[in-house]
Amino acid sequence: MKKAIYIVVALLILNLFVPISGLAVSSFTDVSNDYTFFDEVGYLSSKGIISGYPDGSFRANNTVTRAQAAIMIGRALGLDGGPRDTQFIDVKSNVTGSGYIASAVDRGIISGFPDGSYRPYEPVNRGQMAIFINRAYTLTTGQTSIYFSDVSLNMSAYQSILNVATNGIASGYPDSTYRPNQSVSRGQFSAFMARTLEPSYRGLPNEPQQPNPEPVNPNPEPVNPEPEPVNPNPEPVNPEPTTTDNSRSSPARIGETVNLEKNDWLDGHQKYEIELKEVISGDKAWQIVKNANMFNDPPDTGMKYVLAKFRIKIWELEEEPYDINHAKFDAVSKEGVLYDQYAFIAGLKPSLSTDLYEGAEYEGWTYFMVNENDEPLAVFNQGWDDETWFDISE
Repeated sequence: MKKAIYIVVALLILNLFVPISGLAVSSFTDVSNDYTFFDEVGYLSSKGIISGYPDGSFRANNTVTRAQAAIMIGRALGLDGGPRDTQFIDVKSNVTGSGYIASAVDRGIISGFPDGSYRPYEPVNRGQMAIFINRAYTLTTGQTSIYFSDVSLNMSAYQSILNVATNGIASGYPDSTYRPNQSVSRGQFSAFMARTLEPSYRGLPNEPQQPNPEPVNPNPEPVNPEPEPVNPNPEPVNPEPTTTDNSRSSPARIGETVNLEKNDWLDGHQKYEIELKEVISGDKAWQIVKNANMFNDPPDTGMKYVLAKFRIKIWELEEEPYDINHAKFDAVSKEGVLYDQYAFIAGLKPSLSTDLYEGAEYEGWTYFMVNENDEPLAVFNQGWDDETWFDISE
């Protein structure tokens, strides 16, 4: 009898330490108990739907990106997240979340832009969030009696916004606005997802957590399914180093992002991504060079200028800043011969020459002079651990 009593008491004590549904404890260093969405973040974390950064933080107030949104929804639905090439020109297998993006497209949850891009590092706004969740889950149809002063019938997100509002997933602001074009933070998106998956979280306080929300536009732009590009500074998904074999025989092409990570005795740990955005060569390149500065020299006889625009995003730096400049690039002929002719172009803007700190992103032009009939490659940091090849043959 005593043994049975001890067992019952032990079980009661054990239950005191088991989190109650809806009260999952977050282990992130920057998500305190008094954070509005503490429970929701903990709930999603416990289910493996969200994760944090290597330093143990969650960074709840950073904007959630299109890649992060696809990852969170994909994990919640149990979609195939295996890395693979997608139909989008800017989402190859080495882009973190590529598998979830592809799977979400297959399910009709997300789509891309008219130019064939997905733009994985752009932020998600409140209108898009409503569309994503409404497509991913079966929601009760929203009633037209719900009113937001900045949501009109001609918006593509109109019904999705009504649906998430009717289902208690997203509410509006005290001034009767929904603010469909406002970016969504990581904490807010976690709240939306938790409310979608677990009804007990619905009907909680309004989701906005931005200290200084943007003023309401009395004449807001309609929400498009895929809005025009925004240029904030979101905290994108921190990518894993590329697993593809980049080499002279397999160079990255325009629109392909290469994620790199290295450690060396001089600069310590570095993690960043680099993408070839655009290539211009021949007469068109010379006209740009000439217009940049009237004193720039024309290409030598039998040669041509090649202009290449690169984007670089810094993720982690042990030693700041990171110096990106023209000297890090060399041109190599189709036959594998390194071009060592010195060329200098003044006035080309934006020039790929600046100091970058952790979290910064920058685009700029660099330039080469090559044989006019050549189909050259560009090599970045030749001879170092992060040596990367790009096809600049246009």
